[in-house]
Amino acid sequence: MLSKLAAAGDLSQLRSLDIGCVCEPGKLVNVADLLPNLKRLFLDIGRRWPSHPASETDIEESMAGILAFRPLEYLYVRGLRNVEALDRIIQRHGPSLKGLALLSNKAYQYYPRLNSSKLLEMMNLCPKLEELRLRMKRSAGNQAECEMYKALGTFPNLQRLFLDLDFDARPTVPRFGSIPETDDLDLRRTFINAAMDESLALQIWTKIKEKSPSLKDLRIFPCGNVYFPQEERYLLDCFARSYLLTGYNLENPGVPVMEQIGKREWEIIRARQNHWHESRDEEVRLSSKVVSVLRSIWPQVLGQTFRSDWLDCWTSLPLQPDTQSW
Repeated sequence: MLSKLAAAGDLSQLRSLDIGCVCEPGKLVNVADLLPNLKRLFLDIGRRWPSHPASETDIEESMAGILAFRPLEYLYVRGLRNVEALDRIIQRHGPSLKGLALLSNKAYQYYPRLNSSKLLEMMNLCPKLEELRLRMKRSAGNQAECEMYKALGTFPNLQRLFLDLDFDARPTVPRFGSIPETDDLDLRRTFINAAMDESLALQIWTKIKEKSPSLKDLRIFPCGNVYFPQEERYLLDCFARSYLLTGYNLENPGVPVMEQIGKREWEIIRARQNHWHESRDEEVRLSSKVVSVLRSIWPQVLGQTFRSDWLDCWTSLPLQPDTQSW
């Protein structure tokens, strides 16, 4: 399509391009040649079509296309699967980038697995970065997780940070479309990772902000609720709250303004679910396995039905910077 447009007119001054799914990844290199002044690029390299995942060959061809563009200022990529691909991107575009977003496709849980060392490498290669969106794996707030937050604080010009925090503690990604039974220990760790309240959100903000005076906004979005049984999905939705923290606070300059995102929407959904359960002749009870796991984390939990107030009967576990294991 772009080739046809280029034949009809001059695209050399185009500054922003949103491709969506890269249906013909082999032609992306040619697109780069047509757009020498492009500054912003948005694309999904993880799918050939909306319901069709890209092959490794497709992704490699898309990567060649991304690397063919002149140094970009803003790059938003969905479907990047590994750290090696990320390394190639930031080697090419990192010095010029002001905005970088790495998103994963919801149905395909593959993404670059970052650690504090890799984030520090990114900081050195992306000195101008002002906006950043990453997906990171939670590990119950242990030392490794805390070190990642501290590393994020070292980006010298970072102002807006969006963290997709993956709470799924299962060691392997379930096969697409399957819903396997969750191991008790993995489920316990997943519940702990998913539970995000204001106290934990503030702790994460503080860890990052300690070394990042330029940070203005932090968005925390717990994610990973796919391929779990229905009752586990319901509880994970209850625990996984999203927050927006803003450093600009006239009333109390030392404390960020905090807003829970989507709170009203979830309250409406929950009210509808409870109304449906109350209309049934019998209570819909949680399984004994799930109740046992919940009580191992929050002993004060007594309710065993879906009508229990799972919005208020729990608290997040705090960050544990001195704990290496989990």
